Amino acid sequence: MTDYFFEIDPVKKQLTLQDYNKKKVVVAYDYVEKTGALKLMFNNNEKWVIESKSLNWKALPALQDNIHYTIDEIK
Repeated sequence: MTDYFFEIDPVKKQLTLQDYNKKKVVVAYDYVEKTGALKLMFNNNEKWVIESKSLNWKALPALQDNIHYTIDEIK
């Protein structure tokens, strides 16, 4: 897993990702607010397109009034 600082340019529809070594990657995006669909278009040596849609995060189990268990690591 790698952490990135990012900036959003809504006019150009681009995300600029930067890692701790100051390496930058520019990712074009398209977001449809009505459907919650997000498309990320990476263009390294190959073109990668990731399509996703938003979840109803308010309905996720961790936000329900119950006991929850998580596992952070298995050895």
